[in-house]
Amino acid sequence: MPTPTSLDAGRVVAARPGSVDDPRRLWDQVVRARAVVERERRVPVNGSCASARIELLAALEAYVASLATHARPVPYALRDELRLQRLTSSADRQLRYDPQPRRGLR
Repeated sequence: MPTPTSLDAGRVVAARPGSVDDPRRLWDQVVRARAVVERERRVPVNGSCASARIELLAALEAYVASLATHARPVPYALRDELRLQRLTSSADRQLRYDPQPRRGLR
């Protein structure tokens, strides 16, 4: 018996295992991306940690979007991790492209 995973025009539709938006597959990507970030954090080489964090952010975004698509709640810890990754990713980008801190408008 398939597990209900989303609503489609008022009826329940089961996600195909292994499909693009399958939450289990996307969760596996999040776990793998976290492992890469952890590994790169220990041995930083030429900004590779930043690219690993960008991949983690993309995996988290895809997983959370999949949860929303399937009308599933986003766990608080996951929501907080996504927010932190978004904030640190934008801070990294700002430092990379704008090394001078912005001052008040003149």
